[in-house]
Amino acid sequence: MAEAVITAAVEVALSKAISLLEDQVNLAWDFNDKLNKLRSLLVLTRAFLQDAERRQVDEAVKVWLEQLRDIAYEADDVLDELAYEHVRRKVDNQMSKKARDFLSPSKNHLAFSLKMAKKVENISLSLDEITDRASKFGLQQRLQNTTAPVFSGVGGGTNSFLDSSRVVGREADVLKVVDLLISSATHQSLSTVSIVGMAGLGKTTLAKAVCNNGTIKKHFKTIMWVCVAENFDVRRILLEMLESLTRKPCEIKNEDVLLREIQKDFTFIGKDFKGLRVLKFGGADIVSLPDSIGKLRHLRYFDISRTRIPRLPKSFTQLYLLETLRLLSCEMLKKLPEGMKNLVNLRHLYISHGRHVPIGIGCLISLQTLPVFHVGTERGTGIGELGFLVELGGELVIEGLENVIDKEEARGAKMWEKKKLHKLRYRYRWDNRKEGYCNHDEEVLEGLEPHSNLESLSIESYKGEYYPSWLLGNFCGEPNTCFQLMNMVELRLLDCKNVNDLPSLGQYPSLKFLEIGGLYRVRCVGNEFYVNVCDKNKPIILFPALQNFILRNMPEVEEWLEVEPTIPVFPSLLVLEIVGCDHLNSIPRMSRFSSLETIIIQNCEKLSWRDNELFPSRLKELRITDRWNLRFIPSVEGGISFLQQLHVMWCKKLCKIGEGLLTSTCLTDVDISECPNLRSAPFNGQSQSLLSLRLRNCEELLEIEGGLSASTRLETLEIANCPIMISISSLYGFSSLLELELNKCEALTSLPSGLSTCTSLWRLFIYNCNNLESIPEDVGQLRCLEELRICDCQSMKRLPEESLGCLTSLKRLELGPFSEELEEFPGLGSIHHLHSSLKELTLWGWDKPCALPNQLQHLTALERLLINDFNGLKVLPEWLGNLSSLRELSFDRCNNLEHGPSKEALQRLSNLQLFRIPDFPSNLGVLTDFAVSGKR
Repeated sequence: MAEAVITAAVEVALSKAISLLEDQVNLAWDFNDKLNKLRSLLVLTRAFLQDAERRQVDEAVKVWLEQLRDIAYEADDVLDELAYEHVRRKVDNQMSKKARDFLSPSKNHLAFSLKMAKKVENISLSLDEITDRASKFGLQQRLQNTTAPVFSGVGGGTNSFLDSSRVVGREADVLKVVDLLISSATHQSLSTVSIVGMAGLGKTTLAKAVCNNGTIKKHFKTIMWVCVAENFDVRRILLEMLESLTRKPCEIKNEDVLLREIQKDFTFIGKDFKGLRVLKFGGADIVSLPDSIGKLRHLRYFDISRTRIPRLPKSFTQLYLLETLRLLSCEMLKKLPEGMKNLVNLRHLYISHGRHVPIGIGCLISLQTLPVFHVGTERGTGIGELGFLVELGGELVIEGLENVIDKEEARGAKMWEKKKLHKLRYRYRWDNRKEGYCNHDEEVLEGLEPHSNLESLSIESYKGEYYPSWLLGNFCGEPNTCFQLMNMVELRLLDCKNVNDLPSLGQYPSLKFLEIGGLYRVRCVGNEFYVNVCDKNKPIILFPALQNFILRNMPEVEEWLEVEPTIPVFPSLLVLEIVGCDHLNSIPRMSRFSSLETIIIQNCEKLSWRDNELFPSRLKELRITDRWNLRFIPSVEGGISFLQQLHVMWCKKLCKIGEGLLTSTCLTDVDISECPNLRSAPFNGQSQSLLSLRLRNCEELLEIEGGLSASTRLETLEIANCPIMISISSLYGFSSLLELELNKCEALTSLPSGLSTCTSLWRLFIYNCNNLESIPEDVGQLRCLEELRICDCQSMKRLPEESLGCLTSLKRLELGPFSEELEEFPGLGSIHHLHSSLKELTLWGWDKPCALPNQLQHLTALERLLINDFNGLKVLPEWLGNLSSLRELSFDRCNNLEHGPSKEALQRLSNLQLFRIPDFPSNLGVLTDFAVSGKR
């Protein structure tokens, strides 16, 4: 495996070096002959790889491969330096605007060329030597595929231990490196000394000698030895740094935690590894970057997303080879440094905020990814900057369009040329318009015509009265007579408050998602919405692909007209959502939407159903909310076979839900709430698939018509504030029921029969059922019950004494207050059997009980005990100290307390964290001292 990794690494390095060489030969360096020779040698040497991989069992061949890898890496670094220098000169030339500075060789330029030519020549000599050795090994040359393989692997580790007997004749080299490190360490910037050479020449040995040098140990407080290796793994390096510091093994996996641990020992950490290409700090707890970051000339990928860094150093603009920069969710980062436009190799800029758009971004002509562009008013921030970015693709949000003056300026963005853009959002800001602002929105949007490849478009807070011609869906005449968004899949028209009419969208062939919202002046969704005038006589299908249609916050729209019955419309529509259309009183017949699966109608006060209205046969979900004028939901003959969810809420005038709607064989979820005039909800005992039923605040609902006998799969049943409902049908056989809640059912005199067969029930709540006098004995058979609350039942006189003790899974219990006639708390005779399970107990008392039930003293697992409204209680018992697991103890509105338990009893409550007696009298000295001691 390791041998395969070495070969793959060499293949990748050689292929990359050859590719870089081809770029450099085309740049007219004055040593192109040497570059061409190097390229030939690299290609020649790579031809040996296939045979070398086969013969890696030969130790000499293995060493040969490792040396070739080092040479390839060295070539890669040298060629990177050439690329960096070329870009730097271009940037300098652009800044000085003096062509002779670039074309006329200065002394520095000549010196650089001579130095690099010498490096290239040395690499060629090394390749000559290694090629000659390959021939001597008998390696055969074979043609190689030019595609570099993808590989992963971990390089071998090293250590700082030095065998001094093996170091001969390197004293001068050691002293030179030591001097470089100590002299540069006195400066603010990071200091790095690189030792470069072929494998086996003693680079690691020299580094060990430096690390163990006495002067170094005296000068530097802490020394760490970390092997970077070929596979640059940030987390592994940080882990080894921390282990080197603490001299202990470390199991921390998270990079952020590793950095924090290291920062405990260092006030500043600097990393400037030679040849570093990728640096990821995303999500790390760092707040600054060193100025020396500009020295990372080889850096291609940099990520500081989700950090608290407030600024990038000025030197960052010198990372000329950087290709990807990620600044997502950098909330503290206010502004990028000037000169970001110099990063001309940048291809991907990931940002979340418009303020992170570099000034003069149009200079970054290789840019392919830009999520956000904010149009500003300063030089270098105008929309024309986008005109130079012809490679932009993916998604783009353009905000601040109110700052564009006219159509001509808008056309400078050349949006129609950007064929790789698939998702586009045009955003204006209403609150950013200055007094006396001249509205140019119509002509500006006209000039922002996108490429026909666009798939998703959003226009937001546009202040014009008409949409641009390129959006009107004019499919008349020859194909080229009008721009057509034939590929558009998603369209959003939002908060365009001055628009009077909707554009014609019915013939967009690929449109699947349409959202129209906040168009305050539109009064009618009429014929112009479906089709352009010149298309009326053509055989057509309107909105042929549309699957989701949302009509939201259209307060003035009064009617939505339907087209002639002979014209097919919305054949693919799955979801229809109408929200916040206060004056809408008519919509097309639901039966026209043959594929419709979900209907959501919310806050449409005037909308009502026709008497003979039919629902789509494929309907799966119906949600009707805040329809104040709705009086009935029509009957459905034979039911709706596929209906799964029915939610009807806040329909104040609703009197009736018609037959059939609640009898679907697929119905799983029903929620009917805040319908105070509803009298009829027919289930007819047919809802076999029902899992959840909630009936809340339906004050006129007398019963569940037809009962629930077939709904034995029910898991949740909640009936709340149905005050005239006198009974609930039998729950016999409801073994799947998990939750039962009855609240404010004041006419209810007994719990539903068959409760004992609800063997999966884990939560039973009974609140404010004032005519309920008792709980049946068989409640003790609910062995899965974990939470039981029986509260505010004023007529309750009896709880079965032995039943509570049978609920061995019970964890939370809340009881009371009950009938004022009772002298003591009922139903706790067997509660001591819950000593190992019960964790929380809340008791609500009344005036008569004068003592806490003694059975509570056995609840040794109890963690929370809340006693409320025990006005007859005067003395707290000594046995409170037995409740050793208590974390919270509270006596609220126990107004007649006179004596507490002894200090010794309270001190046994060693786990207590909160002890609360509001307004307790001062004569309870022990309790006062206990509370002051910190248990409060």
